[in-house]
Amino acid sequence: MKDFLEIIRSSPVASKLPMVALKVFEEWKSRAVLVYKSDPFRTRSAPSGDVVDDFAGRLADALRSLVLDKPPEKKSIPGWSYGYVCGYVQSSLDVEWYDRFFFGTSQQIRTMMKVKALAEYLRLEPGSIEKILRIYDYLEGRGLAPIDTASITDSDILHLDDFRDRGSQSRARNERSRTELITYLENHLRKRYVAIMKSKRLECAPDIGKYLTCQDVLEMVGKEHVENSVGC
Repeated sequence: MKDFLEIIRSSPVASKLPMVALKVFEEWKSRAVLVYKSDPFRTRSAPSGDVVDDFAGRLADALRSLVLDKPPEKKSIPGWSYGYVCGYVQSSLDVEWYDRFFFGTSQQIRTMMKVKALAEYLRLEPGSIEKILRIYDYLEGRGLAPIDTASITDSDILHLDDFRDRGSQSRARNERSRTELITYLENHLRKRYVAIMKSKRLECAPDIGKYLTCQDVLEMVGKEHVENSVGC
């Protein structure tokens, strides 16, 4: 299988890639700070080497997708391959940097990590589910409301009753409940993450076409993957 990172390093693009990566990042950062009304860069820096690696990695992913996954009829359209690569790099960098510098430093991620910690604890300590079910049975028996429903939305509630087995207090029941609870928590985390990513207001990464030319793409993957009849 082709090593697309090596293809990039061996191409003429390699000499300008560090400068391009840093310029793209600076444009993204200046827009993101305004859009999300937060400046995580006051307390943390973005090492230039990491930024260059990010750009090279997403460019390699874009070339791999173009070469291995996209049909010839698409790639025969003048300008299609170039637009695809630029759009892929722009979107993937936007998600990666938002995730690392904004979402990754938010209260939301800290709360989600607590849920993840609970799932890992259940995985590492099989006996823990018995204590959880014992507490659950006590609360249910007292008829206590699990939460003040006026102050929370459905998406914030983890319904233990969704996975509780009302059968015997057997070891099999405990193991089944533990496995289902871990799955439930992890699915909840995925849903929350997707919802948060969908709430991203704007794409802040700049147009990669400002820095990467059609000729650059052609030289990296060859004319069989880039239609250049209109010139690059």
